[in-house]
Amino acid sequence: MAAVKTASPTQENLEQIGRYPADKLLDKGSHHLTQAELLAILIDSGISGKSAIDVANALLDQHAGLYNIYRKGLSVDDFSGLEGLGPAQAARILAALKIARLIYARQRFERAKRVDLPLFYRAEIERLHNEVDRWSEIGLPASVIGADNAAPPSLKIAEEVILRFSSIERIFGQDLGSLQEIQGLDAAKVIRIAATLEIASRLIRAFQT
Repeated sequence: MAAVKTASPTQENLEQIGRYPADKLLDKGSHHLTQAELLAILIDSGISGKSAIDVANALLDQHAGLYNIYRKGLSVDDFSGLEGLGPAQAARILAALKIARLIYARQRFERAKRVDLPLFYRAEIERLHNEVDRWSEIGLPASVIGADNAAPPSLKIAEEVILRFSSIERIFGQDLGSLQEIQGLDAAKVIRIAATLEIASRLIRAFQT
């Protein structure tokens, strides 16, 4: 039996596919999205012949899942060989992974202060806590928000987001719709933040198992 041929996707079709994860997040919540769908929101747009979902699936296949992308400690340069994934998109993904590490390290640090741990173990947790706190709590969300010539600098926007909630951790579980009141933070960027928080939440659960 002859194989059924399908037409190559048009750019309009690819744009519709790219919007699908965002629409699903709005309709059902971020916890209903797959790893590929969450990453596709951060990737934002694909390339000729490949949607953001295609690029996300290629990334996950290459590294055997989201947790392994984190575990390998990749840099932006390590993503350069994957077609359709530029430096800005790679930076967003890495920021999501670092946010997970930042929050998890803080949780461990707070628990360590409440229990009687051996000195060497307490010192190691404190070292980890200090290491991740060097990552700017504003800089990581700024990478996720991304640059936009028509908006205030992403660092300024991220600073307002953190000031509103006082820390990254306190953004979890909040109604993010109100963030659109912040100048330069449109619906697409708020959805990107929601996807980032969901990725971080899943990684933190993986760290705890």
